[in-house]
This record gives sequence, structure tokens and C-alpha cells, in this order.
Amino acid sequence: MRFLVDENLPRRMAAALVTLGHEAEHCTHVVGRSADDGAIWRHAMAVGAIIVTKDDDYLAFLAGTPPFTPVVWLRIGNCSRAEAIERVVSNLDTIATAVEAGRLLIEL
Repeated sequence: MRFLVDENLPRRMAAALVTLGHEAEHCTHVVGRSADDGAIWRHAMAVGAIIVTKDDDYLAFLAGTPPFTPVVWLRIGNCSRAEAIERVVSNLDTIATAVEAGRLLIEL
């Protein structure tokens, strides 16, 4: 799978996903710091990436006009960076199953 990790999550998350054999980038490396959500969405669409975020702003894009890209929405409130990474890493099978089933919003 290919992931685009949002700015509100640690850069190490992208590195952890790469270590596990996935393609992953942190948005600050590809669209810049403080990029607006639209730029991040467009980049994810262009490269076929799944957005990983703690930001509910992406829900508005999923309510808009297709095409869409899947969004993994971490709903864990305040947590350590390590906990955020672990939440995604430990749910990779769940994410893969949801994406294969055509789900666009995967809540963790």
C-alpha cells in the first residue's frame, strides 16, 4: 500500500511503514510545511496514496465530488507519537481489508 502521512502525525510513521514494505511519505516532504488540506488531497490522488491523519477536515473531501482517495482517520485523541504509530502499524491488515472492500473512510 502507499501512504501519505499528514502533518499532524510524526514523520517516523512514514519511516515505520516503509520499513514494513509499504510506500510512505510524510506530507511535509512532498507538499511542504503547513500545506493546506486541498494540496495534500490532490497529491494523494495524483500518486494513489491513502491519507493517514488525525484531522477530520478530510471528511469534507469525501463528501464532495469523486474521485476519492481512502482516508485513515486516527480517532485516538491526545497520545504519544509512538502510540499513533503503533495504532496504524497494528491495524495494517484492517486497513488493507477496508481498502480492498472499497471503503473510503477507515476509522481507527
